[in-house]
Amino acid sequence: MPKIASTLSKKGKAAARPTARGEREAQSLRRRRRLKFVQRLLPVVVLVIGVIGGVYLWRSGLIQEAADVMVYHGDKAAKRAGLTVTEIHITGQQETALKDIRTALGIVHGQSVFSFELEGARKRVEALKWVANASVARRLPNHISVHIEEHIPAALWQHDQKVWLLTREGIKITDQRLAHFYHLPLVVGRGADDALDGYLALAGLYPSLFGRVESAVRVSERRWDLTLDNGVRVRLPDSNVEQACLKLVELEKKERLFARDIYLVDLRIAGRMVIRLSEEAAKMRRQNLKTIEEDI
Repeated sequence: MPKIASTLSKKGKAAARPTARGEREAQSLRRRRRLKFVQRLLPVVVLVIGVIGGVYLWRSGLIQEAADVMVYHGDKAAKRAGLTVTEIHITGQQETALKDIRTALGIVHGQSVFSFELEGARKRVEALKWVANASVARRLPNHISVHIEEHIPAALWQHDQKVWLLTREGIKITDQRLAHFYHLPLVVGRGADDALDGYLALAGLYPSLFGRVESAVRVSERRWDLTLDNGVRVRLPDSNVEQACLKLVELEKKERLFARDIYLVDLRIAGRMVIRLSEEAAKMRRQNLKTIEEDI
């Protein structure tokens, strides 16, 4: 019997060994899983801490204070090295006053070239009336370079009892010092600024007609009424404008229409041209007809 018990005991121990090994493997697997979870979670934790810390530093003003200190010491070092703004070089300027450009740049006497903020200066220069585009750059050791592109004036626009100088795109440039721009086309009325590009394109196609135009009035924001240099008014249609202009130009070339005593040419109805005589010419015509009737 003791032998049998001993044998059973040995068998029990042998059976217990695989169970203990399985538990160790399970524990090892759990540890590896926890480690992988921590490894995945760690970057997220670091990121969150970094964001919270960054927000705190930003709101507390510590980052800005540190940046200001660095800029201050850098500025002092640049000044000691002689890197201060002593010259401003401006190109492209014609209508814009130099003093206005210098004021817009906002350069302080003795300012270092590195403390001069380029982007803000560029935006201030581009806010000037005549300036379409501007570039501002520093040129070591002492120069600030400014190049501007000015608006190109294309016409005068009369509206609401004011006269503006316009670009071809209808951008308002200025309403000051317009005397030396009176040679430009004059357009009048609401919507004439938005329709200016199309009007100038039409004028380019028929220079013999539009070269005599004193003013062009935009009517109901749809069409143009032209006043010629001899006082004749031309009412253009709101569609097929090129065809109407071509017809008028050909008639003028063939019949010298504008040399006659007329005051209105109406082209608003497609395929039809209405010509009205001046009051004096109409009176003479009526008198002539009356004389003919009396003779008959």
